[in-house]
Amino acid sequence: MQLTIEKLVYGGDGLARTERGVVFVPRTAAGDVIEAEVFESKKDYAIARLIKVLEPSPDRQEPYCPNYATEGCCHWQHIRYEKQLDYKEAVLRESLRRVGQLEWNSEIHRISGPDRNYRLRATFHVKDGRLVITAQGGRIHAGKVKLGDGKKVAPGDLLTAGSIKPGLLLGS
Repeated sequence: MQLTIEKLVYGGDGLARTERGVVFVPRTAAGDVIEAEVFESKKDYAIARLIKVLEPSPDRQEPYCPNYATEGCCHWQHIRYEKQLDYKEAVLRESLRRVGQLEWNSEIHRISGPDRNYRLRATFHVKDGRLVITAQGGRIHAGKVKLGDGKKVAPGDLLTAGSIKPGLLLGS
């Protein structure tokens, strides 16, 4: 089905409206015209996967994370950083209005930093005695992932590769 993404919502999915209701599509940007396939239908909304971007939003960029397409991380990287900040502010304002019943029209002070290489933590899980990373959708990834420098490393090897120190994982 062809959709036009209206806006981004909490969690980063794009929202499109159809005659059958609202459709949420991950990895899209406001203004994208896309081809999507619905894979989950609920009573009042549906979730679709992006098949193809037919007309890209001017807010799009090429994601630089080597794991963007496979691991479900870095799910905002297809959007230019300055626009990510705008979208996140809009999501916060909408959350305040919808959940908190608070119309906040004043400035929201943004605290931002560099657009890459700022992550200080990673989340790992133990599955069958192995250290694994859980990808988007709950899929277990026990194989190797690419680091920012292009090296491939298994999650357990991160403890000894110098990328993550054991004390950081344990909170010490």
